[in-house]
Amino acid sequence: MYRVYCLKNKKDEIVYVGYTSRSLHDRWRHHKNTFPERVDLKIELIQEVELKEQAKSLEIIYIRQYNTLSPNGLNIALGHANNSGEKLKISGIKTRFGNRPKTYEEEQKRVHNHKEGIKKLYKRIRCVNTGIEYESLGHACKELDLNRSALCRVLKGQRPHTKGLRFEYVPN
Repeated sequence: MYRVYCLKNKKDEIVYVGYTSRSLHDRWRHHKNTFPERVDLKIELIQEVELKEQAKSLEIIYIRQYNTLSPNGLNIALGHANNSGEKLKISGIKTRFGNRPKTYEEEQKRVHNHKEGIKKLYKRIRCVNTGIEYESLGHACKELDLNRSALCRVLKGQRPHTKGLRFEYVPN
């Protein structure tokens, strides 16, 4: 059972909408412990549904209906974050060091730059026996079914070979 709920201020205005599978009492305690400024708010049930997807959809509908997105209310996004990026497309997310929401494009650029940075950290290696180059130590281990620590020791010069194969780093 999922509960779509709201938080109301002293003027009885709805300022936050959410959903939970826990009891409203437990969810309310979590709000008070996490956000001390919400102590004066009260929690009320809006609707109960059986499926999580129904609760997610209703949460978005009620956030729009009661206009509780920041700065009008306490919701920072239209619904919960998910792996598909739906939250980012609809309302953006808070940046790490400020309150300006990132646009979907800014977040995609950040993720792309992060992945590119990780690629730069990889050191290419070459199998001396075959002459084949690999993007990273991990890629070589996967393709050749090698033990990672054994390959590391070969590259550090602590071991002459692993499974009869010798390796070296490729200079940039």
